[in-house]
Amino acid sequence: MSRWWVRVGLVIVMLAMAVASGYQVFLAERQINDGREAERAFTALAWKYSDSLSDLRGAQQAYVAAGQNRVYWVDKVASQLDAITANLGSLSRLATVSGTMRALDDATAAVDDLRRMDALAREQTAAGQELIASDLIFTDGLELAQRAASHVEFARTTERLARDEKRQQRRNAQAMMLAAAMTTGLLVSLLLLPGSRSTQAAEKRTVSDAAATVGSTESSMKAGRLLFDIELDTDRLSIAEPAPHELPLSDPAPAMPNLRHAADLCTDFGRLSNTEELPALLERAAALLNATGIIVWVSNSSKRSLRPAVAHGYTARELSLMGNISSDGDNATAAAFRSVQTQVVTGIETSGAIAVPLISSTSCVGVMSAEIQEGWETSDAVQATASIVAAQLATLLDTDPDEVHGENIRKRGT
Repeated sequence: MSRWWVRVGLVIVMLAMAVASGYQVFLAERQINDGREAERAFTALAWKYSDSLSDLRGAQQAYVAAGQNRVYWVDKVASQLDAITANLGSLSRLATVSGTMRALDDATAAVDDLRRMDALAREQTAAGQELIASDLIFTDGLELAQRAASHVEFARTTERLARDEKRQQRRNAQAMMLAAAMTTGLLVSLLLLPGSRSTQAAEKRTVSDAAATVGSTESSMKAGRLLFDIELDTDRLSIAEPAPHELPLSDPAPAMPNLRHAADLCTDFGRLSNTEELPALLERAAALLNATGIIVWVSNSSKRSLRPAVAHGYTARELSLMGNISSDGDNATAAAFRSVQTQVVTGIETSGAIAVPLISSTSCVGVMSAEIQEGWETSDAVQATASIVAAQLATLLDTDPDEVHGENIRKRGT
């Protein structure tokens, strides 16, 4: 294209496309950052809700404790219930998907039942029926509190997965806008390129016209060789066909554990009454994570080593051969214990692994390690589900892990 106004118009179109794409990328990035902040706020409120439930349980137990000021603890429980209700309202305002709203509604219903149970326990205490009040607090109250906590944990997981999906969609939109800008620039460059070449060719023709009569034979021979070379290149290009194995393959679907099964598993962890039920729960956790085996490692009082306390998918002989591992060791389990962060070992030709720290109210008390199949260890959903299972296991560990293997696991609230 030799007309200058056409070339200027193409350049303007290319610049406008670049500016528009950059602006859209900027807006998408700001939305991604806003989503991250909202997710952090949701997670912080969920943890605050769990802490309020724990404080509520402790205050209710003081109703029937000897030597306690009942009026003080009644006021304490009332304030905790109000804080929990307000916290659930804040979580509902931050929720973005229907699954999160349903889970929060279930949690609200459980808190309402807990409020009614508390009123009944106070009436029995005021009437001097300490035994009935204790039964309400330590049985019905415990079950309702666990149910309310599990619903909010399910809501947090659902909200996180939904926000991750939206974040990925915005990243894809950014990539499409950048690709559109790059494609426009490339097309404009290709349209502008022939114009410059034609101008140079015209100048060359002007210079070479003076010698056309002298070297006509040589020019004809050169033209013939040039045509022959082009024909040869055309023949080679026509023969070349893409091989079937070079066709792009579609990406496999991401791993996604069953969230309803995860919620049911968390509920059953909360109802655990003795250590004989734990292997069956670990078997369900392994099926949920697509794991061939799970080991719960606990630390000793000096925090210098970890030993297998309970496992699924390994024989007693295999566990004895593993023995204790040093907390300073160069492996994923020890690294998870030291850093108090989840460690992922990606499998290439073999199974991968996930090591999740077991965090109590004061420190890290152990690690849950799992051998994961089919590359599920790289999935954010699988890692989040493993963290949920580890959080449930952490509440079942004694603070002194030097006791006998089976006695490390205890019932929450006892």
